[in-house]
Amino acid sequence: DVLVLIAHGAVLSLELVLIVVVLRLLLGILFGVAMGLGSRPLRAFTVILSRWVAGFPYLVLAIVLITTLSTWSPFGAFLIAMAMVGWRDVAQLTSERVESVLAQPYAEAATALGSGRLRTFLRHVVPHLRPVLVTETAFQASAVLVLLGELGYLKFFLGTPFTFDQVLLPQPELGALRSVARDYILSEQWTPVLAPAGAIA
Repeated sequence: DVLVLIAHGAVLSLELVLIVVVLRLLLGILFGVAMGLGSRPLRAFTVILSRWVAGFPYLVLAIVLITTLSTWSPFGAFLIAMAMVGWRDVAQLTSERVESVLAQPYAEAATALGSGRLRTFLRHVVPHLRPVLVTETAFQASAVLVLLGELGYLKFFLGTPFTFDQVLLPQPELGALRSVARDYILSEQWTPVLAPAGAIA
């Protein structure tokens, strides 16, 4: 049944989205905090990497990384590729917020009164980072899901090729369900096309 297949695909896709978003957040927060606290080597490395990444659209960069890493592990290739194309946004947002808070008079006053760097960071920066990162997490989750759908439509997906008549294990994710959309559009069968698209939306 198409709807059962969509439900299984949605669950697998959400698991993949959750893992990728966590990876993007970990990388982004780690690099962003280090840059915000003034790590010059890390900032230089991130700027160089950002310039290189910014030269590619996210979809193209993800395809290049997946193709390059797929001989090692298809699942690992997807995770790394999808995490690498989005962590820069989180890092930049985190860095800007850390620098902004540390430049405020209350943070400078805390440092002048003898508060250690870690204590100042935990007491003044972290409360300002939380709401920004919660919002960014929602944006990152939607971006990963859309990227998964785009990759699937271009025939880059996890699992094996399939048709809706025969369900192969492991269950395909939503990107794989979108990979056959072109064939169904040409034969004017709309349920297999609209159901995964609706799930992604």
